[in-house]
Amino acid sequence: GLKFALASSNSKSMMITSCAPGDGKSFIALNLALLYGQVGAKVLLVDADMRRGFIRRYFGMDAKQPGLSDFLSGSAENCICHFEDKHIDVVFAGRFPPNPAELLESNLFLEFLEDAERHYDLVIIDTPPTLSVSDPAIIGQKVGVSLLVVRHLHTTMADIVAAQKTLTTAGVKLSGIILNQFD
Repeated sequence: GLKFALASSNSKSMMITSCAPGDGKSFIALNLALLYGQVGAKVLLVDADMRRGFIRRYFGMDAKQPGLSDFLSGSAENCICHFEDKHIDVVFAGRFPPNPAELLESNLFLEFLEDAERHYDLVIIDTPPTLSVSDPAIIGQKVGVSLLVVRHLHTTMADIVAAQKTLTTAGVKLSGIILNQFD
């Protein structure tokens, strides 16, 4: 289904968000990137949660590792880390800036995304939760596929409807929902 959604959008980028913290969006984004990398796709995983991003922890990286915020603010030229053993490339969140939404609204972010789509088969963007900040609405306008992660027996229907309404109001169409932590 994901392949068809990407093909119909004429884009190689997808956003993975959730309603609230702890729903497992970063875990899903990372594992999806690893899965695609293992089957031979050239994958870029981007941690766009410039407020609390912690994909770096999965790789044992320091919080001072230059990342997306550093690139968008002009303090780093290249923020892509190559992990040959995992068959993926990663852009960590970087230092937490005071203005993440402004950085994401910049032309530089759009150029970054367009360049990534030219060089990768798949670009997966892990965003902050939709009901917490405006970042997913900003990013969702620039990607081909938007997925919402919901946690089984935790995320309420009201949260899902509110997240969908927030994204729809911003012009973002949800491509699907991933049910996480289902036992």
